[in-house]
Amino acid sequence: MRQGKSPAWLGWWLLALVLTTLAGIGLRLDQIGQRSLWADELFTVGIAQFHPLAPAPGNPWFERKQVLHITDGDSFLTAKAAEQSPPLNDLLEKATLNALGTSEWAARLPAAVSACLLLCWAALLAWRERDPWNRRVLTWNLLLLSLYPVLIYYAKDGRAYSLGASFIGASLLLWWQRWRDGLSTWTPLGNLEIALWTAACYSHYNAAVVVVLIGLIELWTSWRRGSKPGIQRVFTLGLLFLPWVILNVHTILFTTKGGVAWGNMGWQQRASLSVEHILMAVQWPWVVITLGVVAAWRWVVPNSRSASPFAARAPFWLLPLMSCVFLLIAALIVAKAGMAHPRYYIFACPLLALWMAMVLAQIKNTPGQLLAATLVVALSASTIWTLRSNKNEDFRSMTRAAVDGAPGETPFLYPWRPNLNMYRVYLELMLGTDPRPRMHSVSSPGDFQQTCEALARHERLAIIGHDSGHAVIDGFYRHCGHHWPTRKKWQFDNTFTEHWVRP
Repeated sequence: MRQGKSPAWLGWWLLALVLTTLAGIGLRLDQIGQRSLWADELFTVGIAQFHPLAPAPGNPWFERKQVLHITDGDSFLTAKAAEQSPPLNDLLEKATLNALGTSEWAARLPAAVSACLLLCWAALLAWRERDPWNRRVLTWNLLLLSLYPVLIYYAKDGRAYSLGASFIGASLLLWWQRWRDGLSTWTPLGNLEIALWTAACYSHYNAAVVVVLIGLIELWTSWRRGSKPGIQRVFTLGLLFLPWVILNVHTILFTTKGGVAWGNMGWQQRASLSVEHILMAVQWPWVVITLGVVAAWRWVVPNSRSASPFAARAPFWLLPLMSCVFLLIAALIVAKAGMAHPRYYIFACPLLALWMAMVLAQIKNTPGQLLAATLVVALSASTIWTLRSNKNEDFRSMTRAAVDGAPGETPFLYPWRPNLNMYRVYLELMLGTDPRPRMHSVSSPGDFQQTCEALARHERLAIIGHDSGHAVIDGFYRHCGHHWPTRKKWQFDNTFTEHWVRP
C-alpha cells in the first residue's frame, strides 16, 4: 500500500486521475473535424498528400529550394526542406491521410493523438509515484495539462504545435524526475528522454529552442559533476537533430530575413503583439494566481525558504527561468521572421504547468485542494469556450460554393500561384478528380494579360481565394472582366467565392 493510504483513498484518487484524463481527452477530440482546414493546415496536407517520399521520375531525391518555388513532382524531402518547419508532423499526416483518406479529422489525428497520449503518460506517472509530495505535483500537473486552453485548441489543429508541445510535456516529466531532488540525485539523460526531446526538435523549431535550453543545463551539470556520459548524451541529442538543420539551413536563413513575413511591422508593434500573444498562450490568470501563492507562502510562513519543500528543489526555479528565456527567444524569432501569433509560444505551456503544479502541491488539506481545483476549472472554462467558437478560414465552404456553380470544364481562378496545392486539396476532394488542368492563377498585374487570353473563351469562371487575394482578383476583373459582365460574390470566414458569367 502506498504511504499508508487506505484502499478507499487510493480508489478515489485513481477515479480522479481517470476522470481528469478522460475529460482532457474529450475536450481534445470534441468536434475535431467540424471546422474547415485553414490555410496552413491545407499547406501541410498538400505537402503530405502531393509530394511522394520517393521522387517522381527525373526528379532528385533532394534539391535545395525556397518555399515559393516548390513544384509538382518535388519529393517530400525537397518540399519539406523548402518549408520552415521540421518534418515529423507532415510524415505522420502522410501516414494518416494515406490510411484513412483525406478529411479534416484525419489531418488533425497526429496532433490529437499526441495530446491525448501526453495526458495518459502524465496520469500513469502520477499513479506510479509513491512520494506524497511528488504525487500531488504530478496530479496537479495532469489537471493543468488537461485544461490548458491553448493545448486543447491546437490538439484539433493539423499543424506541428500540439505534437511539439506533447513531446516537450512527456520528456519534461522524465527530466523532472531526474532533477526534482536537486543535484544530489541527478543522473544523465536517459535513452527514452533523448528520443522524446529529439522528437520535439523534429516537430517545430520553437520546440527545439526549449530542447536547447534543457541541453545547456544538462551540459553545465555534466561538466560540473565531471560526468562524461552526461556530456556524451547531450552531444548525442544535438547530433540526432543536426542532419535536418543541415538540410533545412537555406530555408532557416531565408525565413530569418523575413522571406515568409506576413507584413511590414515596426519593432514597437512587434513587441506589443509579442506581449499580447504570450499572455494569451500561457493562460496568464493561472500564472498570476500562482505568483500570488508564492508571495503569500513566503509572507505567511516564517523562514519559508527552509520550510517550503518546493523552494529547496532545483526545478522550482529552473522551470520559470527556462519559460521566460524561451518566451523571450521565441518573441525575437517571431519578430525577426515577421510573423505574429500566440501559437508560437505554446511550447512554454508544459513548463509552466509543471511549475504551477509544484506551487499548488503546497495545498495539503482537502477543502483547499477542492477550492484551488475549482478555481483552475473556472479560469480555464471561459477561455476554452472562446477558443472553441473562434472563426478561422472556411476553405471548405468556399470550395463547395465554387464547385456547385462550376459545371463541366469551368476553370477555377485563384490568387497567387505558389498556393496551388492549398486550393487543390478541397477541389480534388469535392470533384473526385485532379483539378489542376482546370486551375489558373494570377499573382500580380504582370499575369493579367496572359491569363485573360487563356480564359476568355470560357463562358463561366469560378473564383476561389483567401481574403488576402481580394486585391489581385479585383485588379484582374478590371483588366479582363468585360468578358464576364455578371459577377456574383459570396463571403465566408476569411475566404471568398465568385462566379463570373457571360450572358
